[in-house]
Amino acid sequence: MLQGQEDDGRLQELASQPDMASANRTRPATEIETERRPSLAARYQAALDAANTLDRDDPRWRAAMDVCLALYLEARRAATRG
Repeated sequence: MLQGQEDDGRLQELASQPDMASANRTRPATEIETERRPSLAARYQAALDAANTLDRDDPRWRAAMDVCLALYLEARRAATRG
């Protein structure tokens, strides 16, 4: 079997697994949930803007990234009901 065919088979195998399929749906659902909630979207965008304007050595950058993660997880929990 050719290497490319082996790779294609492995990708199909991974894509058919429930965990992979679920992960592929979770991110878009989380993004939709974020946009559906204006206050969450505004807070996320503000934290993202702060993270993008600060140097990574600045402690405020880590704080902004922590806020981004917390808001993303909040949206993910709402989107997955978990």
